[in-house]
Amino acid sequence: MVRLLSHALHADLTTPEGEDRIDTVLEGAWQELVTRGLLQPTGDGRMLPLDKLAFAPMKRGWICPVTRRILDTTFQGLTLVPAGSPTDETAVCQSVDLPVYDVPFGGESDDYLGLNADGSG
Repeated sequence: MVRLLSHALHADLTTPEGEDRIDTVLEGAWQELVTRGLLQPTGDGRMLPLDKLAFAPMKRGWICPVTRRILDTTFQGLTLVPAGSPTDETAVCQSVDLPVYDVPFGGESDDYLGLNADGSG
C-alpha cells in the first residue's frame, strides 16, 4: 500500500517529506474508517462487521500488468506496486468491460457448449 501511494502521489519514500505525505494519507484513511463506524471496536482491535458487507457483479475490471489477473478495484488505475522502482509499465492497469449474464453460462443448457459464452466450444 505504501509503494502504491508513493507512486500515485509521486512521493519519495527516502525523504522525510515523502514519508510524511504517505503517513498523512494513511492516518486520514484510518480516521475516516473509524469515524464513519465502518470499523467496530473488539477485544482484539477493530474489525469490519460482516453485516456491513455487500456483493455486486463486476461490470468493469482492471488487468494487473504484473500478475495479468483481473482486479475489481484499483486506486487511480494502479495495481499494488511491486518492490523496486515502479514504472507506469509495472503499475498502470488496463481497464476492461466484463460481461454480466442474467443466467449462468449465457443461458446455454449444454454443459460443454456453456463453457464458452459464444457457444463455439
